Amino acid sequence: MRFVAGLMVIDHHDRHVELACFHERLKAGGAAVDRHQQRGTLPCQRPHRLDVRPITLENPVGQLTAATAPRLTSVNSIPTSLLQPAPPSTYPVSYAPGTEHLGYGIDQSLKTPYSYAVDLSLQRQLPGKMTLDVAYVGHFSHRTLALDDVAEPADMVDPKTGIDYFAAAKQLSTLWRANTPESNINAGTVGPTAQYWQNILTPQASYTLCSTGATTPSLLTAVYDLFGPGCGNLYNETSALYLLDVVGFPTTPATGLNSFYNSQYSSLFDWRSVGWSNYNALQVGLHKQMSRGVLFGFNYTYSHSLDLESEAERGVQYLTDSIINSWTPAQMYGSSDYDLRHQINGYWVVQLPLGRGKALAGNISKGLDAVVGGWQLGGTGRWSSGFPASVYMGLVWPTNWDEMGWADLTGSPIKTGTTIGTQTAQSAGNGIPAGIPNAFKNPNNCADTSTQCAINGFTYAYPGESGVRNPMRGEGVFDLDANLSKTWIMPHTEHQTLQFRWSVFNATNTTRFDVYALSDEVQSANTFGNYTQTLSSPREMEFALIYQF
Repeated sequence: MRFVAGLMVIDHHDRHVELACFHERLKAGGAAVDRHQQRGTLPCQRPHRLDVRPITLENPVGQLTAATAPRLTSVNSIPTSLLQPAPPSTYPVSYAPGTEHLGYGIDQSLKTPYSYAVDLSLQRQLPGKMTLDVAYVGHFSHRTLALDDVAEPADMVDPKTGIDYFAAAKQLSTLWRANTPESNINAGTVGPTAQYWQNILTPQASYTLCSTGATTPSLLTAVYDLFGPGCGNLYNETSALYLLDVVGFPTTPATGLNSFYNSQYSSLFDWRSVGWSNYNALQVGLHKQMSRGVLFGFNYTYSHSLDLESEAERGVQYLTDSIINSWTPAQMYGSSDYDLRHQINGYWVVQLPLGRGKALAGNISKGLDAVVGGWQLGGTGRWSSGFPASVYMGLVWPTNWDEMGWADLTGSPIKTGTTIGTQTAQSAGNGIPAGIPNAFKNPNNCADTSTQCAINGFTYAYPGESGVRNPMRGEGVFDLDANLSKTWIMPHTEHQTLQFRWSVFNATNTTRFDVYALSDEVQSANTFGNYTQTLSSPREMEFALIYQF
């Protein structure tokens, strides 16, 4: 018997590897290329790639027999021979400068979460044994747990101008997106944020351009080049900042290396008591007790749930489960992942008016009544508006070194609604592969001007931004279950019954698609918006014969 466990830390997307290769290439005097093309081009080392610490428990063959093997004598007691001493460690854990560890932790200042629940309800009795309920329900939570990167690069403020890094980097990204050439870069075209770089960075006689390896006497030109596509850092500004602050290229911060980045951690996601949520709802219910052979209930809810994170405690550190910009956590505040703006549900039981004493065939014999009389229909139904969904741009890191972030909105209309693909080898169709369901009316066929192309509704977030969380809606729930049943009272006793029941689940065989299984990456244009699994199950039938005694 052999048990092996291990702790594995893998650097996300080889980003340290790429930057290390880039640095080696600069030292060799070569020009830089897009960092995604650098993989395997240089025989450079791979720092922080893999850290495995195995823990092994062994029972070599022949050492223990069935008579001598350790026994479990209590659910609360594990035989000491199965336990090895804990490996040596210190607390708190301290990593050496330059380690750039990817870590997780718990904030030492955690506080107990609390919430306020508020409700006000009115009830009115109506004729026909019906009751109408109208209620307001509110729930407001504070100090909820959230994963927050406490080692995110600093948003350093220039004390002379009051301008912060995010504002200065955003302006460079804005100029690149406007296709402003490097030859036009000066204090005038950059604007007030130009002074930030001149104050925060160390001046030199000349600077090496990241994109070509040539030199320039202009600090602004060198920085603009570093944050541009020629160095692979447009939309990926945290890598440009890494080169400035950790590598010292093309110059260093005036306050020294690692002024922005923590040298011990490239990211350190901690559980912190910084979350909050709000829920407001109008609830309306109409219920009827059984009378005249009819019983039913109808409920409608109009609500909105908003929070900072929806599933941090049961998910993993990835996008919606962690705060992207730790300097401004409120950027994550938006509709909850489970928010359903409209919900309707109901139930009913209808006794069919057929058989002895009923409106139809009321005088039939007992034998015939045992066959055709006493049947009833029942069922439940549920409908909701769509679940919210977010979109991300792909493998880019504008704000957080370890978290990609969501896409921003361009303001262009985004028309959602499930569309089945009609594209084949012979026909372009609607641009979606034949038979594939998609969340958009027109996901990526921008040549079709009849319907706005959804992919044009999204763009890359700027440095300092988290993108927009849950800006679109997918499909919601629709389910209709029904049953037909009849109960016979057994002869000579009223305490034993036999019931036949025919139940149909998803009686309409309606398909609803799961927005959580959506291809939500804009960079994957060919599959953008495609659904890959359903919320609903196919129609099922169940026949049952139940004897009660």
